[in-house]
Amino acid sequence: MAQHHVALVSVKVHSPQASSLMRQVFKESFKQDEVLQISSVYKVFEETARPSHIHDLKTYATTYGLCLVAKVSIIRGPQELVDDLQGLQEAWTDPSTRRGVSLNLLVFEDQVSMTPHLTLPHPELHLKAHLLIPSAEIWGQYQHPIIGQSLSELSQWWANKTWGEFHAPGKSLLDF
Repeated sequence: MAQHHVALVSVKVHSPQASSLMRQVFKESFKQDEVLQISSVYKVFEETARPSHIHDLKTYATTYGLCLVAKVSIIRGPQELVDDLQGLQEAWTDPSTRRGVSLNLLVFEDQVSMTPHLTLPHPELHLKAHLLIPSAEIWGQYQHPIIGQSLSELSQWWANKTWGEFHAPGKSLLDF
């Protein structure tokens, strides 16, 4: 009998049709896994800079995307999961704009790994609100194995800061 592992995976979508794309990506990403919990969906804002021509100055625009985190039970190992997520991310991302879908393995139980292809926990989990806040929402008692604090404790730093806004309950948006 195969051993099940618990992982946190973030899903972030940048698209004019973000809600419908989020549904499609979520269903495709976790079709072979058991979704244990799903966070709320948050609308996040980012300032992007891109030149319209190589000799032009950068132009700035504020874009928004939707993000959530899923707690999943999986049979695959962490590297296989990352490979699958990267394949899906490439399939769903527009190469001309490099915008679309971002899928990240945040934690794989309490495993710590630092290789050229896999770093666990995700190195920006405690630094980026769109990763930390939804993670703390669904697995707040998880102890970061390097920092030694729970996700709930780590998320307190963001309590009075602006990073995004509630968009929808995860279950209702994704028909979970």
